[in-house]
Amino acid sequence: WGKLNTLDEEKKLKSEPGDYRKIYENIYRALTQNEDLLVTPEQARDVIKVIELACQSHSAKRVLEFK
Repeated sequence: WGKLNTLDEEKKLKSEPGDYRKIYENIYRALTQNEDLLVTPEQARDVIKVIELACQSHSAKRVLEFK
C-alpha cells in the first residue's frame, strides 16, 4: 500500500503488482537484439525530475512547477 497526499485529502492506494525483471530483460534485448525500449531515457529522466521536485516541494512546503 502507498499513501497519496494532496491539498484536499490523504488516502491509501493499493500498490499495483509489478515485476522489474521485465524492464531489465527489455534493456538487455534492446542492447542485443535492437528491441525498442519500454521506458525511454526521456521518460526515465522525467520520472527522476518529478521525484526530485516532490522532495524539494515537501522541504520548501510549497508547490514547484515542472518545466
